[in-house]
Amino acid sequence: MTKLLTTLEKIAQDASLQSAEALAAFVEQADLSEQEKAIILKQDSDAIAAKLDVKKDIVCFIVPAEDDEPAKESDEEEKDKSEESKLVSNG
Repeated sequence: MTKLLTTLEKIAQDASLQSAEALAAFVEQADLSEQEKAIILKQDSDAIAAKLDVKKDIVCFIVPAEDDEPAKESDEEEKDKSEESKLVSNG
């Protein structure tokens, strides 16, 4: 499996391997099994994924951060509370 990954990495990095003839020559000299060579030459991404046991289901979650400090109350709410406390204390 490591040899297959290394070969695929070299193919991805070398722009000269984009033609069919250059790719075939490179794959033929690579130290891979005949099955691995065939799936690379066919460009069968499903077979490569199966050979590498790739998990296709990737899930991403984004959870919004919570504020560390509570939100400040508006001026009107603060006035209402202070008036309420005055009424309670004056009783």
